[in-house]
Amino acid sequence: MPPSQCPDCSTELVDGTVGTGTKELVVKPDTEDGGLLGLGGWQTTTAKCCPECGRVLLYADD
Repeated sequence: MPPSQCPDCSTELVDGTVGTGTKELVVKPDTEDGGLLGLGGWQTTTAKCCPECGRVLLYADD
């Protein structure tokens, strides 16, 4: 589960959307076995944004 506070400034994070124009962002892990933390293949993402410092965090969906 994504954190609720920014790791840089401790401000409450808000939900965000990351897009590539017309499609949602998907991430392909670049590892030898094609997996990321036990996840395999292409993964959709959840975005969290900090309204204070502007940090954007992306998390692979389960």
